[in-house]
Amino acid sequence: MSKIKRSILEELWKENASVNVAHLSKILGLKYQVIVMNLNELEKLGYVVSKQRGYYSITPSGREALGFPILTPQLAQRILYPRRKEEAFHFFTGIGNYTGVFASSLQEFFEKIQTIDEQSIKFHLLRGDFEKWFEFLGDRELAKRVSLLRERANEEKLRETLYNLIKIRCAEISAALK
Repeated sequence: MSKIKRSILEELWKENASVNVAHLSKILGLKYQVIVMNLNELEKLGYVVSKQRGYYSITPSGREALGFPILTPQLAQRILYPRRKEEAFHFFTGIGNYTGVFASSLQEFFEKIQTIDEQSIKFHLLRGDFEKWFEFLGDRELAKRVSLLRERANEEKLRETLYNLIKIRCAEISAALK
């Protein structure tokens, strides 16, 4: 796959919604016609879909082309499966400063991230702890999305952004189980 096609797919993946061609052109710094030509080829490959004229989104095959596994019911069950306490995510605010809070599953993590100390979120985000645990659960895609947050670790709405990422992912996982 060409570098341009890959960058288009990556941008559609990051957006996680339908994106118009003009936005892609601006974000990627490429001419409108170049984006359209590459999107047409990606659409023929089944990597993108256009449900509204001029707007595109990535397909499961496109995600797979980026190296993410297809979210099958089996993978969804593996990701959501509750873990033993020693495999749970344990929240710290710093090295040696355990909060006494842990999450045994992605759903439990989702619930606890709403109330855990903001310092704990920053601590774990900067160390890459969230991504490692999501990888352990089998969710490479969520791990990658959270790794992109590291660039914005000092943002005011860090908790809200993380919460929304996990909320969207939980919905995708639940849909895969149906």
